[in-house]
Amino acid sequence: MNRYFFKGIKYFLTKNSNKIGVAFLVIFLTDSENLVLKEFFQGTDLKDIPKILNEERQTWSRLEKDGRMQKEVDIRSISKFKSLALKKLRKELLTRADESFLDYSPQGITKEERDRSEKDFNLLINHGILRGYDFRDDRFVYLFYSPTKESLLHWQEHSCRNDDCEKDCNNILHQFSKEHGINSNDLTQPSIPKKFDEILKLILLRERNEQNE
Repeated sequence: MNRYFFKGIKYFLTKNSNKIGVAFLVIFLTDSENLVLKEFFQGTDLKDIPKILNEERQTWSRLEKDGRMQKEVDIRSISKFKSLALKKLRKELLTRADESFLDYSPQGITKEERDRSEKDFNLLINHGILRGYDFRDDRFVYLFYSPTKESLLHWQEHSCRNDDCEKDCNNILHQFSKEHGINSNDLTQPSIPKKFDEILKLILLRERNEQNE
């Protein structure tokens, strides 16, 4: 795996990342911000996250030499961590999309369709996801944050050339779906790009249902 630096962000490139593969962009969130996003992406209720985070922080403190325990967090702290993390992610997603010349403008013929497209775009951004079109290569690009890898992944739509590529892409798909509380075995679409789109639709459906409750 090769690595290089660009504008202060560390990139990890896999062997399949030459235009049609995957790049891992390390995003520097705090441990607390990353854990809050991990739970939020999986659909955990915000009020249940303080207990989870406090238990994790107790583990972190035991691993520190001085063993000091930080002040316990409450729902207000969780909201702050979430807000800060999403602000950082939004900036990185839009910056990376612009640097890659991706088109992520609202789609649709009517104003109602464009408004719906923009709303869906913002819902996905809040889940660390941006899907844009690369007119230079005539294919879609998926940018999404992985709390497990603590990185922003850049995956370009493509047909796998060999078994290794297909295995890598399936592993990424499985991890992506798992991080958003979706079982990849339940996906019905035949190809990997269509499965990515199916996951996005399931995330949007869950968000709309929660907003309507």
